[in-house]
Amino acid sequence: MDDALAERVVKKLGALGASYAEARIEDVSYEYFVMRNGNLDAADASRATGIGMRALVDGALSFASLDRLTPDAADAQAVRCVRLAGAAARRAKRKIKLCNEKAHVATVSVEEKTKLSGVSREEKLELLKELDGSVPKGVKVPGRYLYMQIMKSEKLFVSSDGARIR
Repeated sequence: MDDALAERVVKKLGALGASYAEARIEDVSYEYFVMRNGNLDAADASRATGIGMRALVDGALSFASLDRLTPDAADAQAVRCVRLAGAAARRAKRKIKLCNEKAHVATVSVEEKTKLSGVSREEKLELLKELDGSVPKGVKVPGRYLYMQIMKSEKLFVSSDGARIR
């Protein structure tokens, strides 16, 4: 997780004229399996990383995001984000005002009882086969479709008012 990039985006948005700015970096890993009528139909694993940013300019809020986590790409997107907010401010009939909520600093995690990264692909497929075989004998099921998705997500939120949540 690139803390420095999140901080950079917030500072850049502020330097460009945002009275409030935030950056959210998210890194998500997915793994899924599809079993149809007792046979593995599809399986895949992927990872997605990106950054989203919001800027409040003259009472208008904008959002921009990108999936290239480089300083140059983030700076360019920050410029677009502030321009969007400025354009929205010129057309807005009402100004957005954020609440005066105290900024929070926290790290929150959910510990797995069983580390899923330590469970083999074969064990995951065996669980699906076991579930597929649990249909009671004599019960007619025209089609069985099982789906398993495993997702791990890490997020970082940084704002110009001092919030920092991981």
